[in-house]
Amino acid sequence: MKLEEESTVTSKGQVTIPKKIRTFLKIKEKDKLKFTIDLSTRRVYLTNDNQVNICPLCEGEKVVDLNQPCFICCEEGRIDLEINPYSIFSIWFEKYLVSITYIQSNANGTLQPKVEVIAPNYCEDTLRKAAGILALWLLNQSPFEKKFITNIEGINELEKQLPYFKQLVEKIINEGELNEL
Repeated sequence: MKLEEESTVTSKGQVTIPKKIRTFLKIKEKDKLKFTIDLSTRRVYLTNDNQVNICPLCEGEKVVDLNQPCFICCEEGRIDLEINPYSIFSIWFEKYLVSITYIQSNANGTLQPKVEVIAPNYCEDTLRKAAGILALWLLNQSPFEKKFITNIEGINELEKQLPYFKQLVEKIINEGELNEL
C-alpha cells in the first residue's frame, strides 16, 4: 500500500508537507525531519526523527558481531519502530542476504507467532536477538494484527495473549534464551 501526495516547490526551494503525510509521520511544529537518499533507487525517504529510536540490535553502533552491518536499522543506528517492518524486508534481503519467516501457528488451540531470521554472515545469538526484536515489533503493529489475522480462527484468543507474547519476546531479548514464564 502506498500513500502518495504532491507538493509544489517554491522559488526558495521550500515545500509544504501535505497533511496526510504530516499525520502519518506524526509531524508536529519544531520536529526534526530527516531526508535520506537511496542512490541505487534514486528515492528520497522522509522520517520524523522524533519518532525514531536507537536500534535495539546494534544499540546505535551500526554494526553487530565482527563488524557486520546491522540489518535491523540498515546501518543507521536508529530505527522507526512505528513503521511496518514488512516495508523493509526486501531491503534486508537484497542488501544483507537476510531472510525472514513469520508464521502464525495454531498449537493446542492457541495462536502462536514464530519469527525466524536467517542470514549467512551473522552469528546465531545475533539472529536470535533479531528474531525477538522483530517478533515484538510485529506484535506492536496493531494495523498489521487487524489487517492480516482477522480471518484467522481464534483471533480473540490471540488478542488476549498479546501481552504474554510481548513479555516472552522481551525475555528472549534480555536473557537470550527461552524458558517458560
